[in-house]
Amino acid sequence: LRDLMRYRFKLPCFKSSEKNRYQNCLTVSNIQLGNVVSDTFGKSSQKIIAKILENPDDTSFDIGSLIHGSMKDKLPELELAIDGYITPEQ
Repeated sequence: LRDLMRYRFKLPCFKSSEKNRYQNCLTVSNIQLGNVVSDTFGKSSQKIIAKILENPDDTSFDIGSLIHGSMKDKLPELELAIDGYITPEQ
């Protein structure tokens, strides 16, 4: 029982660690999405990141169709924030 409780306690720590690593990978790639949006792991942010990962060389896609709600007001800032580069090693 003690082992299960320790494991249960560690699960949120693992999740936080992976989220931090994910955010660090974006920062290293010069994708500053976290500076514009409040939640990097939100629905719109994940759609944008998935689109970037489909074709890392093409950042000239229309992100207007990928975002919703109040993020539409931040469209110019988002376009600047995703102007990064992803190397094959990443």
